[in-house]
Amino acid sequence: MMPNLEPLLIFFGVSGVLAASFGIGYTLGWFRGAGELEATRRELADLQADALESVNKLEQQVRQIQAESDARARTAQMQADRLLHLTRELETAQARRAS
Repeated sequence: MMPNLEPLLIFFGVSGVLAASFGIGYTLGWFRGAGELEATRRELADLQADALESVNKLEQQVRQIQAESDARARTAQMQADRLLHLTRELETAQARRAS
């Protein structure tokens, strides 16, 4: 079964958004013009929106992969249970023939 990657992806997504916010916010201190400042703020907002959208897409993909993995694991378990049942039936039949 696949490990739960959702918390890890959320952590890296949020960390990336915060890092981008800090980096751009720090850079804003170097600008003096109001126009440049406003353009940078809009760019930051766009970057944050893009980052959040990417995180949401990754979370959806992780949930889909986990659901597929869980379905495969259930199928494999059912097949293993069926094989065990058939093996026991075979052993019982062989024991009856031997006696």
